[in-house]
Amino acid sequence: MGNRRKKAQESIGEMDISSLIDVSFLLLFYFLVSSSLIETENDLKMNIPSSAPPKPSETVIEPFYISIKANGDVYRDSQLLDSYIGGTEVPLLQAGLQFYSATAKATGDKPTVQIEVSMKAENQSFMNVLNALAGEQISQISVLGVQ
Repeated sequence: MGNRRKKAQESIGEMDISSLIDVSFLLLFYFLVSSSLIETENDLKMNIPSSAPPKPSETVIEPFYISIKANGDVYRDSQLLDSYIGGTEVPLLQAGLQFYSATAKATGDKPTVQIEVSMKAENQSFMNVLNALAGEQISQISVLGVQ
């Protein structure tokens, strides 16, 4: 009699979790296989600036300053270029970057862009700016996050 109680108490305290492990691996495998990356955001090549100061002869043209506000709007200096309404296009920014890139190449300099991003801005608006930079093959950028 005492032996039955002991076995009953042992079986209550143990739980077979082998099926839970199988299910978790199946879910992991499903999400890995079914997830996909957006092609334009998959491979953005850019050079992050080093902490060393630039050489005086390196910079001939002024950097292109971009600001992304909390609502996702894109500014150059204090001029509104594109409003973020959930899309992926920033046509005025692309036109400005195209002109800036052509000017930089004409002077024999590499185009440099400085981006100031609000920490409350939508991620997509930042990715739109990076896609525009990649479209113009501008790879020298610096990013500053602000409140």
